[in-house]
Amino acid sequence: MPNTNYLDFIPQKSDVDTLADDLDKVRADFATVLKQFNDEIIPYGFQDASRRQGNESPGA
Repeated sequence: MPNTNYLDFIPQKSDVDTLADDLDKVRADFATVLKQFNDEIIPYGFQDASRRQGNESPGA
């Protein structure tokens, strides 16, 4: 009777699954960086008056 390694029958993680996991990590890292960037910029409607053009209203 041959010596069978039954662990060979258990499917290993595929390359597609590995790439999908890596993509999820990159997506999460990008979302974190994007949030930090968005937290640091001044929203357009709240810019100070010195940056407005002469024809813009204060709410522009």
